[in-house]
Amino acid sequence: MTTAPADTSNTMPAAAARGARTAPASRTAPAGRPTPRPTEWLLTARHAERRFDGRRAAWGPFHIRRNGEHRTACGQPSVTWHTFWELRMDTHLAQICKECAAAARAAQR
Repeated sequence: MTTAPADTSNTMPAAAARGARTAPASRTAPAGRPTPRPTEWLLTARHAERRFDGRRAAWGPFHIRRNGEHRTACGQPSVTWHTFWELRMDTHLAQICKECAAAARAAQR
């Protein structure tokens, strides 16, 4: 008696089954947005809201982090925070956390 080959189209890859880690997702800006340089500061915030005109805005203070980093300049973990790819830091200086702004100024020296 012969058996038919097993259907493997709906199973995990062998590496995932062994518990191996997969490659991390790309750390670039979403499609249609410019990719920031690694040394460029990005605006991030714990919460985001939609304005009446459809644009996103921070609900609370902005923080800053470098592209690819998981902590803000003031040291807070920002893995799940919103990144405002379309906004520039120099146009929102009054809304940035004071510790982040101080860390950015120190890094420029």
